[in-house]
Amino acid sequence: MHICISEYTRSRLQASQAFGRYKCVMPSKSSSSMLDSAHTENVDFSVCMRGPTSDSGLDVKRLANFFSTLYSYSTCWTASSVYFLRYITTSIQQRKATSYFLFPGNSDSCLVLSPINRWPQKSGWSFNCWCFIETNNEGSNLLYSFLNKDGLGFTAHVEKNVLILTIIRLQGKGIQYRVPADILYGQWCMLTVVYVYNRWGSEEIQCFLDGSQISLLDASWHFGSELPLNRCSIGGSLGTSTRGTSFCGLLTNLMGFTVALSPEQIDAIYTLGVEYQGQFVFEAECQRDLSESHRRLLYGGSHLHNNLMFAYIPSACDRNLCLNRAPKCLDVFAHSSHAVMNGDVKSVHRTSATEALHCFGGIQVLYPLFERFDWPISTTRIEGSQDVCPSANLMPMVSTTDCESHDEESIAVILLDLLFTLVRSSPPMGRQLVQTRGLLLLASALRSASVKNLSLLLLSRLIEVARELVSAADLAKSGTFNPGVHMHSSFVFTLLRHLHGYLFCNPDLWIRAPIEVQDQLYQFLAAEFLPNVVRHGCVNRTTTVLQSIYTLKYYYSLTDPRSRSGFQLRTTDHLPLSNPQDVLKLRANLLIYIRQLMIRLGVCLDAEMQALFSYFMTVQEDENLHDVLYLFVTLVVAHPGTVGPAFMRNNGLHVAFKLLTSNDEHNRIYAIKLIGFHLQQSKLSKHSELMERYHLFTMLADRLSQVSETISMLTYNALFEVGSTV
Repeated sequence: MHICISEYTRSRLQASQAFGRYKCVMPSKSSSSMLDSAHTENVDFSVCMRGPTSDSGLDVKRLANFFSTLYSYSTCWTASSVYFLRYITTSIQQRKATSYFLFPGNSDSCLVLSPINRWPQKSGWSFNCWCFIETNNEGSNLLYSFLNKDGLGFTAHVEKNVLILTIIRLQGKGIQYRVPADILYGQWCMLTVVYVYNRWGSEEIQCFLDGSQISLLDASWHFGSELPLNRCSIGGSLGTSTRGTSFCGLLTNLMGFTVALSPEQIDAIYTLGVEYQGQFVFEAECQRDLSESHRRLLYGGSHLHNNLMFAYIPSACDRNLCLNRAPKCLDVFAHSSHAVMNGDVKSVHRTSATEALHCFGGIQVLYPLFERFDWPISTTRIEGSQDVCPSANLMPMVSTTDCESHDEESIAVILLDLLFTLVRSSPPMGRQLVQTRGLLLLASALRSASVKNLSLLLLSRLIEVARELVSAADLAKSGTFNPGVHMHSSFVFTLLRHLHGYLFCNPDLWIRAPIEVQDQLYQFLAAEFLPNVVRHGCVNRTTTVLQSIYTLKYYYSLTDPRSRSGFQLRTTDHLPLSNPQDVLKLRANLLIYIRQLMIRLGVCLDAEMQALFSYFMTVQEDENLHDVLYLFVTLVVAHPGTVGPAFMRNNGLHVAFKLLTSNDEHNRIYAIKLIGFHLQQSKLSKHSELMERYHLFTMLADRLSQVSETISMLTYNALFEVGSTV
C-alpha cells in the first residue's frame, strides 16, 4: 500500500494556512482503518510535518485529545498511538524555536527599521540572528540591508552555502566578500557577523556559524564620518527586492550590537539556544545550564544588554509592529526604534510539546500509562473507537525507517525514552519527576509487569541516562558547560539518587530479569556507576550496604538455605538461580560494590559491620559464606586501620568463634585469621585477659576438634601465624 502526498515548503505551507487555502491533513476513518490494517506492509502511521515546525500539531488541545483518547482504550495499544508516542519523543528531541518570523520570499516582504542617524563605527558593530532556510531554496537570501539614500552601507545574503558580505562605499560600486559557510539547510543555525574597527591597524570582518568562527577578513569597512542610514531592513530591501533575492525561510532573535562582539561572547550567546527570547538582563530567562564563564559574559560585568542597538523578537509583536526589546534604546535612531513587518512577513507563535504537556499535568500525564506495559499492540482498528488523535495535523506516510528496530522496542522502552526526553528538554519537567518520585512509580510498574519488559535494551537506556546524569553532575560541580549534556543542574543530583535507589538497587525488580541482564547491571554498578555516585554524594552509604548484603542473602544464594539457615529465598520460585557460575559472578560484583562503600573516607561504620556480622551469624551454608568471608578477610588485611576499630567495637571475636564450626576448611582458616587479627589489635590488658582468664588457645583447640580430629597443613600454618602475634 502506497500513499503519495505533495510536499510543500514550510513558508508556503504556513502562508497557505494563514490565508485559509490549506486545511489540516487527516486520514478519514476508513483510510485510517486501511492504514492500521496495512501496518505489516511497511506503512508507518506517523506524524511527518517536516521542518522546524514539525510539532505544530502538538498544541494543548491536540495533545489533550490524544491522551484522552488513549486513556479510553482498556484492552490494548493501537499501532497509531505507539507511533504517535515515538513521534512526540522525536519532536521534543529536535530543539526548535517556539516563535519566529516567517519570510515568504516575496517582493517587499521584509522587516523595516527606523532610520538610524548615527551608525556605530568607532566601536564596531555586530549582527546576530538564528535562521532556517528551506532545503529546496537555492536562491539568494538577503539577510540584512543597512543603506543610506545613496545606496551606501552594508548588506549580507546567503546563496548556496556561501555568505556574501557587501560593503558599498562609493555610489554604484561595492566590494563583495564571499565566505564559505557550511549552513545545514532545513535546520536552525546561528549566524553572526562582526565588524571590528582598529584605529591603528587594519579593520576586520569576522563571521561565525553556530558560535564557531568560520572566517576572518581584512576589510576596510569604516566610512570615516558619521553614516546616517535611512534604508534599513532585515530579510529584504524595500523597492528593490524581487522573488529569489528576499529571504525565504524563518528568522528569529534578530539582534544588533553597537560593539564588536568577542568570540567568547558569541559562543556564550549560542549556548542559550534558539528558544531563548530574552534581553541578556535576567538569568532566569534562560532554561539551560550555563558555565561560570558564560554566565559572567552574558549577565556579569560585561553588561551585554547595554550594547544592544536593537533586538527584534517574534513574541514582542503587535500586528505588523515589532517592538525593540533592547533594554536601553540607544540614541541612534531618528525616532522610534521599533520595526514594521512589511509585505507578507508574519510572526508565528506556537506551543512546544513540553509546554503543551505542562498545561494539563506535565510529566504526570505519563504515569497512568505505566500500568499498560503488558498490553498488546493491535494492528487492526478497534470497533467503536475514535482516531488516536482526531484533531491533530497527522499525515500517513510510507515509512523509511528501520521497522525491525522499532519492533524490538517494548512499550516500557518507548515510554522511558519519552520520559527522559521531557526531562532533558524542560527543567520544570525534571523537577516534577523528582518531586513526584516518578522513578519509584516506574520501578513499581516494571515490578508488576511481565519479565519481557526487563530487557537488555531497557537496561542500556537506563545506563545511558545514568551516564548522562553523572556527566551533568560533573559539569555542575566544576561550573563548566558541555552542549551535549542537556540535564539541568537544579535536579540532577536528586534524580541521580532516585535512579540509584529506586531502579538500580532494586533486587526485587531485577531478580526476574534474564541472567545476562542482571550480570550487565551489577558489572555497571560495581565498575562504573558506584564510584561516580559516591563522588557526588548521591548514595546513602549505610542503607546501600545493608541493601546489598540483604540482596546477597535473599536473592543470590548458591544453595537453598531453608534446611539449615531456616529462611526462604525471595526469588520467583524460592529456589537458587539455576547456574551457580552465573550466581558467583553476580555475587562477585556485589561484593566489589560492598567493599567500595565500606572503606569510603577511611571509616568503617558500626551499622555496616553489624550487618556483615549478622550475615555470618545467620547463614549456615558454607557455599554462601565463603566469598563473603574472603571479602571481609581481605578488607581486614588491606585496611586494618579502617576495619580494625569497628571489628573490635562490635565483638568480632564472637563471630570468628562461630565460624570455627564450619565444615569448610577454608572458612575455618579465615576464622583463625580473624582471631589473629583480634589479638593483634587488642591492647595489652585485653590480650592478657584473653590468654590468662579465658584460655583463648584452649577454646580454639576445642572448637577445631569438634569439626575434625586431625589438623591439615593449611590449618597448621594459620595457627602458626596466630601464635606469632602473641
